[in-house]
Amino acid sequence: MRRFSIFFIFLIIIMSFNSYSIGFNKSLDMAQMTGKDILVFFYRPSDLIWQGFSTNFFNSANLDRLTKEYVLVFLNYDKYINLVYHYSINDPNVLLIIDSKANEIDRIKIDHVPSDQNSFIKAIKDLRESSENLYQLKRKERRYPDNYYYKYRLSQKYLERNKLKKSELMLIDTINLFPTYKKAYISLASLYRMTGNFNEALSILNVAQKLDYENNIVHIEKAKTYFESGDMTKAIKELESIVRPDRETLFEKDLLKVYIYSVLGNRGQAEKALDDVEDFAKISIYTKYAREFFEERFD
Repeated sequence: MRRFSIFFIFLIIIMSFNSYSIGFNKSLDMAQMTGKDILVFFYRPSDLIWQGFSTNFFNSANLDRLTKEYVLVFLNYDKYINLVYHYSINDPNVLLIIDSKANEIDRIKIDHVPSDQNSFIKAIKDLRESSENLYQLKRKERRYPDNYYYKYRLSQKYLERNKLKKSELMLIDTINLFPTYKKAYISLASLYRMTGNFNEALSILNVAQKLDYENNIVHIEKAKTYFESGDMTKAIKELESIVRPDRETLFEKDLLKVYIYSVLGNRGQAEKALDDVEDFAKISIYTKYAREFFEERFD
């Protein structure tokens, strides 16, 4: 009965936000007529994070606020494959901000349920008006081709969209312009790790480590690389090398421990790490994946 009630409430919410939404092609016409930008929500109805987000966020007051400034479109991630492919949407729960010509301004990944509804609306506005959104960075990089910062920031935008070759070229250009820029080395190593070039990734990380020996991000990235290459011993050693971690680093460290100790079959250590992760962020896509990985190994 409780599951039916939750589903019924969620169905009402879907009907509610769909009443504010129009089709994608029609939204372009509407945007041109009104001078508004478009908010396109790519969602999967069965996703728990999306259900929590929509339940908490899509009330009539918030929808009214959004429609005053934007044209709203809600698209099922699994049904609009052509648009998912066109905009390189790699996972559901993405908010895309586009202009009336269908150019992407930027995007927000919905990976948790925001505790403050106003802050999420403000985040949309800030990103849209930012001088560093995707649209503005493309213009600046073309105008100032020798500016390493614009190339680096643009590389991050491409990496988020899984446009790995474009990201790699921007990162190499960044390093050539600024050979001691640590962030560029770490990002390039992350890209090589994602494509399975583990030796190349570790080589780049060794350079970054020489530039800053106590950089915890380097240790985290090395641990990820060793884990994905199958060397759990070296992955744990890198995590143990972390000194004076901040909260975000602690979260990433515990998250990696869940995966490493689950692979090693050490249920006690994996469960302890998972408890720490869930204490930090109970409703998060990263917590969800860690919990699923743990349960697949031990339950």
